[in-house]
Amino acid sequence: MDPAVLLFFSAVFLLYSCEAKGSTVTSVIVQTGTDLLLDVKESVTLNEDNLFTWKYNGTINIVRVYGHNQPTIKKKGAKVFGNFSLLLKNVQQKDSGMYRAQISADQDRTVAEYEVTVQDPVSAVNLMVNCSSALNFTVTCSTVDSHISSTFRCDNKTCSRESSTTTDPSSIDVYLDQGFIFCNHSNHVSWEHKKEEIKSVCEPPPDSSAVTSVFVQTGTDLLLDVKEPVTLTEDNLFTWRHNGTINIVRVYGHNKPSIKKKGAEVFGNYSLLLKNVQQKDSGMYKAVIAAEEDKTVAEYEVTVQDPVSAVNLTVNCSSALNFTVTCSTVDSHISSTFRCDNKTCSRESSTTTDPPSIDVHLDQGFIICNHSNHMDYGKPVHEVPQVSSDFFAVTPVFVKKGDDLLLNVTEADVPKDFSMVAWKFRVDVLVTFAPDGKPKVYDDYIGRVETSVNKFSVKLKNLQEADSGVYTAQVTAKKQIPLAEYNVTVQGMSANMNTD
Repeated sequence: MDPAVLLFFSAVFLLYSCEAKGSTVTSVIVQTGTDLLLDVKESVTLNEDNLFTWKYNGTINIVRVYGHNQPTIKKKGAKVFGNFSLLLKNVQQKDSGMYRAQISADQDRTVAEYEVTVQDPVSAVNLMVNCSSALNFTVTCSTVDSHISSTFRCDNKTCSRESSTTTDPSSIDVYLDQGFIFCNHSNHVSWEHKKEEIKSVCEPPPDSSAVTSVFVQTGTDLLLDVKEPVTLTEDNLFTWRHNGTINIVRVYGHNKPSIKKKGAEVFGNYSLLLKNVQQKDSGMYKAVIAAEEDKTVAEYEVTVQDPVSAVNLTVNCSSALNFTVTCSTVDSHISSTFRCDNKTCSRESSTTTDPPSIDVHLDQGFIICNHSNHMDYGKPVHEVPQVSSDFFAVTPVFVKKGDDLLLNVTEADVPKDFSMVAWKFRVDVLVTFAPDGKPKVYDDYIGRVETSVNKFSVKLKNLQEADSGVYTAQVTAKKQIPLAEYNVTVQGMSANMNTD
């Protein structure tokens, strides 16, 4: 995706259907105003002296059938179909309870039993974020009518509830996912959410002199940009320093840069490119001009993280509304157990304090086990950050199977006198653009790419694991010039998580 604070997560999705095992009672949760069919699956044959009944909460008769007579229906709007299945129309909260179908003969026999919960749809929500930094902030999630409100404290991994104004059965929860803060209001029949991008609410504007937090994956290249124009006089000294004392770059006046770190490069306005970063490269990076007064022109707090591993999810159900979830990495080095009800999950135990976070939350009928740090691959449609025109480097991109991916080229980077722009996957040509901007999609990629989003950019649709690899944009003018290159990795999990 396109956040400055990136996440890399691996998640497992499990249908939220914990029906009681070893019991004939079926839990059903339905929205107010809908119709509900309570099915009798066991074949029912009545003798003349048999009595069939549907009862509500053990005592209230809804349907009575004597022998071969027609059903007597006591509840307004109820109907009986086929094998004595019961249709309840326009159910309301007062219809919640136990429904039992029984045949009375020599011995009473229960042929169907349902525990019905009728819920209203939840209301929309508001989300307010108060940031002390991009890694430490509070979030207040409330319904639009303010009847329900909860406040959460968040770090760079998870959020924990600090206070709440209600015990309403509909759940308000806050969690972090793919560079966004989600305020989620849900019950078993409806879901409302609002989201804010961490980058947009918790990071300083581009012209701010504040420290910029950057998270990057081990082994990738990192550009530390100097946005403020730098002009050096003969007696000025420009430096890039790591952790305050280690000189990476020194530039005296009009001399060429002296670079002290292996693999580092300087581009354009003294921006610093660190190649193949490792965890030891984490720390503070500061660009300073030493003149009559020292002036800081760029400052970054860099965290280099390894990608997280895949996860396993096991669920132990005592009922559909009460269960425990264990979320662990495939190597079992990290494991956490959560207790869940029909609203939220709370951590009971954990085997590690490892920086990558394991978390569990409920969302739209799914239990989601989320293992993440700041190196995630983003939204269903990914907008890839632009590569600086001052240098050319491969941009790593991680995307979920089934998602779309937008590969960007800035129109301003294309020379006016070009003859062709071409996008290639490995050695195969996907799309070419003529000087008039008209695209030609090659046969193997018709229906798989879209060219109408941005000029000279392409959107890859419904990505599969076989689509992983290097995608390159080149322009042919007087010579071939690379415009962009992306190393795309398609993860094997299908994207079920909504991030809209």
